[in-house]
Amino acid sequence: MIKILTVYNDAHEKYLDTCISSVQNVFGTEAEHLIQYDWGKGQAWAVNQLLYGILDCDIIGFLDADDMACSAMKENVKHIGEYYVVYGDVRNYFNENSYSTYISQPMDFELFKKRNIIPVSGTLVFGEIAKLGVYANIFHGKDWHFWWSLVPHTKRFLYVPGVVAERRTWTSYKKCDIPVYRKLRRLYYNNKVKKLNSKYYVYTQ
Repeated sequence: MIKILTVYNDAHEKYLDTCISSVQNVFGTEAEHLIQYDWGKGQAWAVNQLLYGILDCDIIGFLDADDMACSAMKENVKHIGEYYVVYGDVRNYFNENSYSTYISQPMDFELFKKRNIIPVSGTLVFGEIAKLGVYANIFHGKDWHFWWSLVPHTKRFLYVPGVVAERRTWTSYKKCDIPVYRKLRRLYYNNKVKKLNSKYYVYTQ
């Protein structure tokens, strides 16, 4: 069964209808859309609630409430089995009319140690593997840490070129008017996540 996992909070609730519609338009009746409100407990808690309910044989996909599925996401389902994590590119909207496309790349674990190259939006994971992952309650880099936590169980990651999801980036990132502080804060939290990820590096040898 294909199961699309979406969590939301009060800030993103107004975008949920378009997320739901996009899943219906792309998958029709072939997918079950599982939606979890975070009840003020945070994204990690909500994602884990959904992960508890999946089966080993499921194919799960991730979409945030302010994301929209694209047809390439459904096309990538055919690769699950030969590969256990399948990801693509995403289109980031800065407002209703302005966007850029993030182009990812095939898995390179050395680069992956330095930065996250797997957008969570539109990524598919085999259920048995997803259940073994750790979606941690950390301030920054939850998705990056989750992908690394799958590495001890599989290195069968596949990048397929093509936009799998559209993301409203302006709804997800808080702006800071102090560029130096913003840069230092990001470096600080990136380094914290890298330390958490580093315990999995041995599995790439």
